[in-house]
Amino acid sequence: MEKSLFAQAGEIRGKKDEVSLTATFQFTPSEEHLKQTRGTLFFLIWLKEEASDKALTDSRHLFEAFKDKFYAGVGSNLKALELAAEDLKNLIGQSGTTAGFVAANLWGSVLYLAKFGGTGVILVREGTVKKIDFAKVASGSLFDNDTVFLTDPLFLENTDLEPLSQVSVKSDFEEILTAVGETAKEKGGAFCLRLSVQEPVERLEPLLIADLSEREKGVPGPLSELGRKISFRWPALRLNLDFLLKFQMALKKVATVLAPLVQEYLRKTAAFVLSPWLPRPPGVLEDEAWRKRKRIIEIAAVLAAILLVSISAGSINRARHASTERREKTISAVENKLDEAEKLKNINPANAANLVSEAEKELNTLSSKDPKYVNLREKLDVLSAEINRVFQVGLETFVDLTNLKGKIEAKKLKLAAGFLLVLDKGTGSVYKVETASKKISILVSEKADLQNIAAAGELLYIQSKDGVKRIDLQTKAEKKLVSSSAKWQKLVAADTYRGNLYLLDEAAKQIWKYLPVGDGLAGPANYFSEAFNETLVDFTVDGNVWIASKNTIFKFFGGKKQAFEVKNSPQPFSEIADIYTREGNSNLYIFDKGAGGLFIIEKSSGSYSGLYLADKLKEASCLVVDEVKKTTYVLVGNIIYSFNLR
Repeated sequence: MEKSLFAQAGEIRGKKDEVSLTATFQFTPSEEHLKQTRGTLFFLIWLKEEASDKALTDSRHLFEAFKDKFYAGVGSNLKALELAAEDLKNLIGQSGTTAGFVAANLWGSVLYLAKFGGTGVILVREGTVKKIDFAKVASGSLFDNDTVFLTDPLFLENTDLEPLSQVSVKSDFEEILTAVGETAKEKGGAFCLRLSVQEPVERLEPLLIADLSEREKGVPGPLSELGRKISFRWPALRLNLDFLLKFQMALKKVATVLAPLVQEYLRKTAAFVLSPWLPRPPGVLEDEAWRKRKRIIEIAAVLAAILLVSISAGSINRARHASTERREKTISAVENKLDEAEKLKNINPANAANLVSEAEKELNTLSSKDPKYVNLREKLDVLSAEINRVFQVGLETFVDLTNLKGKIEAKKLKLAAGFLLVLDKGTGSVYKVETASKKISILVSEKADLQNIAAAGELLYIQSKDGVKRIDLQTKAEKKLVSSSAKWQKLVAADTYRGNLYLLDEAAKQIWKYLPVGDGLAGPANYFSEAFNETLVDFTVDGNVWIASKNTIFKFFGGKKQAFEVKNSPQPFSEIADIYTREGNSNLYIFDKGAGGLFIIEKSSGSYSGLYLADKLKEASCLVVDEVKKTTYVLVGNIIYSFNLR
């Protein structure tokens, strides 16, 4: 029976400190793939600010950022831990907060560590205590009953190591936590981990009635042994194995009949084979020449069998040798092409991509169980992502609107003048979120049948079934611009450009254009100068009108279709849900919900520039991009997330 690893974790707190907060977190991924490849994350963070709900919220946000980056990373656990630590260090520096953290990733019996800002790690092994000294990251194996303390600066500075080693040898983990807490007289906190090797124990169970009856009947044989083994291992099932005894008796009867026949056949065969070699019985006349011929024939048969086995073994060895040579040549070719692609990735990305493609074809000829295959596959995937600019990103929670009102159904997201504007179709409201401070305010409250919004500078346009209104973002003053039109069928999106208003009508397969006249709008006028029969998903206006169908992007100017083609994309679009750009932006930002990714396409040339992937994007409804700050805001349900572009 196999041994199993068992890790225990608990929090230790010293005296309360009014000017700092220490928080601990533990996370085990629910996805089986991440659980097997990344393991469990233990995290301690220390903030030098007054303990409060805000400090606790800040610590949780920092942990979420670290966790998302770590589990989305590529490469080894140590590399992913290092990258996540570096990102969090930069994030702490940008926020101006005095903070430190220490993270431990337990994968089997291997512990990976990362730290920053005066935090530390203490290891107790067999009564010996030691501070683990390292700069950024480290790794090592744990043994049975090893105890590890992730500490904040105060605990590391004030705790006496000798008593720590004495109490850590206790067998009960809760007793360790209590004893260490009592020795921590000063301020500070720690996260205690202990690894145990759990020995499986077999519990003897009483024999069943079926077993006793077997012994009383004195029925020997493998089936009775099977009955006893099954009863012993799974006693809760209470299986009655009498039917096996009946089956065994039937087999014994058949064996009793067949045994003499088999024995007679074997006896005759042996007699025939050995007859030329045995001395002749007295009185039996037999041709000596025939006996010699039979010996020669049998010797020839034995030699032929030996020769056949030898030839077969030689063929197998030659085939194995040839296979080994092919494998080594394939591995060498793949390694050479990947090395060459590594050198060319910044100089000539197109040639580098071709080399990676050729290497992948050759790599696929190897068995996926080959140890070299796994390493080469990982190297190929990383290099391919770098060449094709495919990035895995972690989404950070920007603001949560869930508790702002009851029955919220956030559906649309717009960006204007340092604000995010959110359309809530559930309550008929529009919320304004300041991107700098994350302050949320209600701009429009509970207006019936709100369908679409558009933003331009300090102005917000709201469209309902009754018409279109304009609202000043600073004063909240409203002005009705135009009533609804009988031409409207199913309006799914709205946008503005230099005072013009555009409404996308999915059912009519038309864009209704409104022009500013005085204090109102005049229209609607048909934008398309000719029939456009594609299924309209979304659009955006920057002088040109960019339209998205499910898997294609179209460019229009003055109502006429223009030539535009997406070039060099590593994969086609599968399910476009949103498209975004603004006047002055260099790129189109295409949200493919099916791929769970944001494609970046140069507007001037149609050339592919990058792809940002995250599983969470498959749940999103729309997004906007601040191209200057290289920040993307994503609406998922009633929560706005963000991630940075490279």
